[in-house]
Amino acid sequence: MITGPKALEEQRKISKSLVIVATSVFIILISLGTWQAHRLEWKEGLISKYQAELKRTPIALADLPTVKPKKFRRVQVIGKYLHRLQIFVGPKPYRGNAGWHVVTPFQLETGDIILINRGWVPLSFRNNLEAKIEKRNNKSAVVGVINWPRKRNYFDPVNIPEKNQWFRVDTAAIANKLHLKNVPSYWISINKKKKSNKFPIGGVGTKMPINNHLQYVWTWFGLAFGLLILSIVYWRQRYR
Repeated sequence: MITGPKALEEQRKISKSLVIVATSVFIILISLGTWQAHRLEWKEGLISKYQAELKRTPIALADLPTVKPKKFRRVQVIGKYLHRLQIFVGPKPYRGNAGWHVVTPFQLETGDIILINRGWVPLSFRNNLEAKIEKRNNKSAVVGVINWPRKRNYFDPVNIPEKNQWFRVDTAAIANKLHLKNVPSYWISINKKKKSNKFPIGGVGTKMPINNHLQYVWTWFGLAFGLLILSIVYWRQRYR
C-alpha cells in the first residue's frame, strides 16, 4: 500500500482524471441538449408550415408535367379513377385494425395520370373488391394533399413489384408495374370526409413529422444536471 507523498500524488492524478472526464461528459451532454433544442425549434416551424398549407384553399392541378406543388399543399384534380389498376399498400394499421391503403391511378381530363391514395380499407377488402369497393368510372373532382416520397431508411421493407407487394408508395416503380407513362413523383392523399364511415377512409396517407425533440432536450439536460449533482456530492464527501 502506497502511503505518504506518493499516495497524495497518486490521489491528485486520479482526482485530476475524474475532473477531466466529468467535465468532458458534462460538456457533451449540454451540447446534445442544445442541439436538440435547435432541432425542436426547427421541427415546430416545419409542422407549423405544413399546418398552414393544409388550411389553404385547394389549387387546381391541370398540367402535371410542369407543376411541382409543395408537400402538404391541398389540391384538386378533375377526371376519373382507373380502378382496374389500383394497388394495395401495406399492411397498414388504423385505430388498432390491420388493413391496406388503396392507391388508384387517376386520369385527368388532359390525359395525364397521377396516383391517388384513396384511404384505408380492412384486410378483407382485398379479396372481395367487387362487392365492397365502388368502381364506377364517372368523372369526379377529387380534393387531397400532396405527398412527396421520402428517402427509404434501413428499417423500411422493400417493395416487391414482381409479386405486386407494396409496403410504401413508390410512384416510379408503381408506374412501371402498371405500364403508365409520365406519372409525377408526387401523389395525392385524399382528405377524410367529415361524418363518413364509408371505405376507403381518407386522411390516413398524410402524417405530420414526429416531434420528440422536447423529450430529448429534457433527457440530455437532465443527465447533465444529474452528473453535476453527483459530482458536487462526491467532491464534498471526498474533501471533508
